[in-house]
Amino acid sequence: MAQTDGKTPVLVRGDPGVVSPMAPKKTSIMEVWRTLWIESDAMRAPNNMNPADGIFVGQPGCLACEDPDTTTPTPPTITALYNLLQVANIEVQLLPAQYNVNVTPPLLQKAFQHNIEPQTAAGDGYLQADYPGRDVDSVERFWVIRMLGAYEGGVAEDNDPDVADVAPPALGYAPQSTKTTYLFDETIRDYRDMLAGSQSYVVPIGAALDLASAHEALHRFVGNHVRPIPTPPGPADEGIMQNAFVIFTTSAQFTLTDAQIRSVQRLRNPK
Repeated sequence: MAQTDGKTPVLVRGDPGVVSPMAPKKTSIMEVWRTLWIESDAMRAPNNMNPADGIFVGQPGCLACEDPDTTTPTPPTITALYNLLQVANIEVQLLPAQYNVNVTPPLLQKAFQHNIEPQTAAGDGYLQADYPGRDVDSVERFWVIRMLGAYEGGVAEDNDPDVADVAPPALGYAPQSTKTTYLFDETIRDYRDMLAGSQSYVVPIGAALDLASAHEALHRFVGNHVRPIPTPPGPADEGIMQNAFVIFTTSAQFTLTDAQIRSVQRLRNPK
């Protein structure tokens, strides 16, 4: 039966001949988006007059080293990461300057480190301590990943001299035990230049740095590489997470896989 208070008609299911007061209407799908803030920092430039900064090309003792003092670590960029995470409903933005105060010298004037060594005692590739200078921690309601442009990783994986170390070399670190994600500018430059001598499809250095930045940031969602690589590969070893593919593949060829999207969306918050 149809009832009314004099103003609002009510349709009772099964009452023949009663017309609904409103035409049927589909509701819009609600999408929930998160913002991922990137705290993008960098070490200061190397100083070849400071013995603590290590040995560089042209200096006594540099027999097999290939490290120029002209490679200045740069704050990691977010273009590729922004494009990749759109499909997972994640908006990537740089942390505003008023919150990211430890970006460049002079605050980090003493922070250059030639080689950032992995922890070797446990053999897990984790760094023993976090790198100083983080401004904002990541929490459930405010996602932040701290990225640091650095010089090189461990001496056993910095591609010095070419192809003498592990292949491929470490282009960055995203140790799950710390809160800093590293991008190794000099190793990426060196490895890219080495490949450019034999590969015509190596991407420009800016693109290589940007893609490597996305790769390392995504480790905060998908975890560490699995060795040996399983068949089929998991989210930490497919697509853009394949080691060193970022050096010679354009960003347009990368998209997150279904497994990677699930890894991103189910995480409470990245470190």
